[in-house]
Amino acid sequence: MIKNIVIDLDGTLTDGRQHITEDGEKLFKVFHARDRQTVRRLLGQGYRIIVISADDWPGAKSWAHTLGHENGRWVEFVHLRDKHELDIDWSATLGCADDYSDALFLEKCAIALCPADADYRLHHRRLKVNGGQAIMEHIERELQPVTYSPEKPKSNAVLVGTEFVA
Repeated sequence: MIKNIVIDLDGTLTDGRQHITEDGEKLFKVFHARDRQTVRRLLGQGYRIIVISADDWPGAKSWAHTLGHENGRWVEFVHLRDKHELDIDWSATLGCADDYSDALFLEKCAIALCPADADYRLHHRRLKVNGGQAIMEHIERELQPVTYSPEKPKSNAVLVGTEFVA
């Protein structure tokens, strides 16, 4: 049973682009608004969420620390270059990353996912979206069991509520 979600920052939670000044200072990275909502839902369901990055950009930590749920759970931010060294129960962990340097980390996860545009050398299951494109929503779908499967529609029928009507 998955209890932990560990997601890489650059190229997975964001699209990997960094906005840099002419002096080389990182200004900002772009996060998808729907990831914020999805993270809160997952926290509400009891998942532990860790955003992990080799980059120590302070904006990532600030973003992660704004995400909490009324149940008292908060997103954790971990700055760690060798992500596979994270102290966690890997058998209860879903991991998602995009870079070949994350291969050891993904190998340890019970479920390993990659954005569609991940490094071609990663052979883990690919999500249907690129990094930075509301990837947490797609991770949430991976965790949710299929709970509704309507009957096969009759010709020219439309779904009304839970039934097909001709």
